[in-house]
Amino acid sequence: MGLEPATAALAILSALEKLLTKRGSSEIERDYIEQLRAQFDEFRAENTALAARVVDLKKANTVLANQLQQNAKQDRLDAKTEEILVFYFTEAKPISAEDIARLFKLQSSAAKYHNDRLEQGDFILWKQLDPFEMEMETAYEITDKGRAYVMENNLLPEPPKDVTYT
Repeated sequence: MGLEPATAALAILSALEKLLTKRGSSEIERDYIEQLRAQFDEFRAENTALAARVVDLKKANTVLANQLQQNAKQDRLDAKTEEILVFYFTEAKPISAEDIARLFKLQSSAAKYHNDRLEQGDFILWKQLDPFEMEMETAYEITDKGRAYVMENNLLPEPPKDVTYT
């Protein structure tokens, strides 16, 4: 591999200085060499400062990347809530909170908790199944935002590979 630019520049200056010394240099040439050496020292100091700045920026970048990763994790729903959202996605029809409790073997309060989280996030919405019924049976259905969450987070299970379509 070649020399580092700073090392190469310094080697050139030294070689030029030796050459001028050997053949007997004039005052102008010596002044020129001194000016070059001073400029080189300025560049080296600036390069050192910039290298330190790069190290600081890399550290800051690592911190920000970690924060971004943490925020992404915080934006995710918990595993059970995601599982219920995927169920809404795959069923693609209104489902009652009671059915969620029964199907996921949850106490009704736990099912309500998960539905509340999903509803607050606008992933599902409450729907009255039959407005003319006295009992006012209600259910929830997935929203566009809920479908997007499932797709963007790759939450769908792989379809069975042994299924053939005709």
